[in-house]
Amino acid sequence: MNLSQNVRAEELRKERVLCVGFLIDNSGSMNSYQEVVPRAWETYIDLIRNSSEKNDILVNPIIFGSGNPESRGYRFIEDQVSIRYSANDDHTNLYNSIAISLQELNETVATYKAEGFNRTRGLLIILSDGIDNVGGGEARRHAINAIDATEKSGGMVAYIAFGEDAYGEAERLGVKHVKETNATVEDLQDLFITASQSTIQYSKSNGIQTGKNFFDNTMHGNGNGRRVNR
Repeated sequence: MNLSQNVRAEELRKERVLCVGFLIDNSGSMNSYQEVVPRAWETYIDLIRNSSEKNDILVNPIIFGSGNPESRGYRFIEDQVSIRYSANDDHTNLYNSIAISLQELNETVATYKAEGFNRTRGLLIILSDGIDNVGGGEARRHAINAIDATEKSGGMVAYIAFGEDAYGEAERLGVKHVKETNATVEDLQDLFITASQSTIQYSKSNGIQTGKNFFDNTMHGNGNGRRVNR
């Protein structure tokens, strides 16, 4: 990947670069959230845009359904636009989408490190309400291995679970930072505010403190989802 294709490297401070992938479920069961998710996304972007870390964070909204995930590439906050979100796909290709998205994220991190941005880190935030009904056991193993490898290399995977099924799926995949939401407008707005605050804090620091959750509302504001996996 040519770094200059997606970002202006000279605008980044070499000691702090964070690449954030937002993997968003576009399957039909998410249809009732097709208005609230884009609004919450705008809240997330606006809060980072108004922060001191805005030039150190690159974001990539990734939409997935039954096929391979659609990536926009990692770009500055000022280059972000509204997401197109229809939630009308028939199937949930969760496992393959996680593995593919983490591969892209980790390759992007490696590219920046090779360019001299030595403290580059990666964060993937997953939004989903269900269980994979496309990939089988092998695809699930690939997703688990990709999550594990990302964590071991210094990256992070977080999961916004729309309901109990999604919460259980996140736990089975080995995701350590999980938040269940009831997905009301107020709850999701609060949760995305917490996610933006946590992203900013993660960009500034050496990582989330041991024993703390990315969505821990005692550290990063509100976020009123029903359960946090510690």
